[in-house]
Amino acid sequence: MSDDESAYRPALRGPGSRPDYRRLTSEQSLAFRDAMAPLLRDLAVSGELAPELADRSWDDDQDVVSGFIYQPGLGGRWGIRVQVTWPEADRVVNLADQVQEWAVEALWTAARSATWPECPEHPNSHPLTPAVDGAGAAVWRCPTSNRAVSAIGDLKRRA
Repeated sequence: MSDDESAYRPALRGPGSRPDYRRLTSEQSLAFRDAMAPLLRDLAVSGELAPELADRSWDDDQDVVSGFIYQPGLGGRWGIRVQVTWPEADRVVNLADQVQEWAVEALWTAARSATWPECPEHPNSHPLTPAVDGAGAAVWRCPTSNRAVSAIGDLKRRA
């Protein structure tokens, strides 16, 4: 397991102990839900998933607010870390990458196409990728054409 992968796992507090999940403070909960709002809007546009959030912290890093995303009926919860000290566009792109990874797993578990969000320029081929564009905005970009398709949080429903 790489250092990046271990960052998404809850800390254990000793041999045989359970993960220490703490309830978020109201301020942390608001920060977590506000940060996740653009991604939840993009997920809603696809009509494929309707995730819920759990306000439980699993990360002791002072620069992070952590919680969980899950799809009722599709297995367990997936840890999400919000890097609260990062510039907004970088924070949103990092969250989009985490939510995209969760969505692909959830869609696969549901026996649906595991491509989210689907590239409108190349249907049935690849997902869009989150990136910071030249103007410093968080966008969904086609990895083939490198064209920004939408701001993250502003995906449009396919016709």
